[in-house]
Amino acid sequence: MSSKTLTRRLIKQSPLARSPFRIGQSVVVSSNEDFIDDYDIVGRVGWIKNVTTNKNDELLFEVEWDAETLRSMSMNEIDIAEREGFKWDCDIFTITSISPSLERGPHSERTKAIAEVKAAYKKWYADNLNERVKQMIGDHVGKDLMVVFEQWQAMFAKKLRFPFEAIYRRMLFLYPELIEVGSLKFTEIKVIKLLSKPDPKRGVMAQVRSKGHQLNLPVCEIDLLNEDKIKNLIDLYCDWCIAQNLDEDNKN
Repeated sequence: MSSKTLTRRLIKQSPLARSPFRIGQSVVVSSNEDFIDDYDIVGRVGWIKNVTTNKNDELLFEVEWDAETLRSMSMNEIDIAEREGFKWDCDIFTITSISPSLERGPHSERTKAIAEVKAAYKKWYADNLNERVKQMIGDHVGKDLMVVFEQWQAMFAKKLRFPFEAIYRRMLFLYPELIEVGSLKFTEIKVIKLLSKPDPKRGVMAQVRSKGHQLNLPVCEIDLLNEDKIKNLIDLYCDWCIAQNLDEDNKN
């Protein structure tokens, strides 16, 4: 059999058939070459969960982390993953970045570890968020929600310059006039001004224009286009609103 024929047959095989690792096999990260993050993941151990290929037909291995790896992760790393919508309990590697490893514990311990890390992250996030909000608007923990909305309102009135361009990308089903065919996830808006008082359930409100319509929308559902201090301020407010479960209130 010629080498070309053998190559063609191998390419036609499924990714798993071509894989040197089996599903459920324990592996260790032996190289950081697949990552450009600031943290070092060499030495992390997990199990092969799935084998796929990229557009160049190179094998890709989904590795779900074992309990020891999960418990070693920093809260900052988990926070970045949560904010950017990535999974933190597993990752994808090429064949040159992982090697066979001894298993460090039962797979059942992984579920317990995930629950522990989620609980730890929830507390860390709340503590971290409260401190950042305190630096921005002052003491707020334990105060009536409407009072804190008014603190945010005063800060926005001080910092924001109107009008400004933004995007609205939450719950567009509430505002069908904003939706364009082929663009259901977000829409461009112009924020004209803040309303005089916050809404008791929806928080600080803004008057916006888009596609010939004028609407009043919660500031916690507005996102700025450019990275700057004002975007950071609104992002912090949005994070705080999410922590108060305002998103769920707005859906009801």
